[in-house]
Amino acid sequence: MPAKADSVELIGANSPDRAVRVTRTWQSSKLVQTISLNSDSDLVDIDNEIDWRAEAAALKATFPLTASNPLATYNWDVGTIQRGNNDEKKFEVASHEWIDLSDAKGGVTILSDCKYGSDKPDDHTLRLTLLYTPGLGDGNGRAYDDQTSQDWGHHHFVYGLAAHAGDWRSEGTDWQALRLSQPLIAFQAPKHDGPLGRTFSLLRVSNPRVRVLALKKAEESDAVIVRLVELDGKPADEVPQRLDATCGGPHDDDVMARHPVALPEVYASWARCASTRSARTSGGSAR
Repeated sequence: MPAKADSVELIGANSPDRAVRVTRTWQSSKLVQTISLNSDSDLVDIDNEIDWRAEAAALKATFPLTASNPLATYNWDVGTIQRGNNDEKKFEVASHEWIDLSDAKGGVTILSDCKYGSDKPDDHTLRLTLLYTPGLGDGNGRAYDDQTSQDWGHHHFVYGLAAHAGDWRSEGTDWQALRLSQPLIAFQAPKHDGPLGRTFSLLRVSNPRVRVLALKKAEESDAVIVRLVELDGKPADEVPQRLDATCGGPHDDDVMARHPVALPEVYASWARCASTRSARTSGGSAR
């Protein structure tokens, strides 16, 4: 895409949630980006509406940052991995909801709701792959005619930026990625009497660096499975939880829920609307 825009306009000039809309065209493609900094957030959101018809081309969002580091951190949902700059055998890598580049002064976390490929050409640049139409190329590629129109069509997606001091752990920018990709959905229910009071939470965890990954019914029993992941890549001991439901004694299990093991009696104090337990969980990280 050309660096020069066809048009730049201010949206909502009298609103606290003002935005800038940038329109670009290239070949037979059109890209409209709405860049916003909401009044209730310190994130920069980039909303993208793209009609893509480019031939033999990739569309990437490039982020030249002031932070400099030969390693970037990539999210794997249940852990993270650090990777270095591009080389001839590593020209694009996979991740989930965020990528972070930080140094001793701070950094930036790139947030994405649905884009999983990126690359790192140098110590201070990240590039998020948005669309890719490879074309036929040479060699084996000529056997796949669909590559001439791969990703053609209309696309709507969002990515964002979260700047931080310190690192992504201390500033919690990994949570910002979840807020972007899994926003809370509010709805209004009719007023009614009930035993739950004015507020109710099904499950609460006291440690902000422990995430509830899933709450589900077991496939082969009436048990309730709670999956937790520690976000910093280190053990987390004694993590109090509160489950506002009727449950029996808690058990530890493997990730496939095949081998439940009863926890000591001291933990087995779950009861309706007054249930707590302490758990040990650990996340994953790699280099």
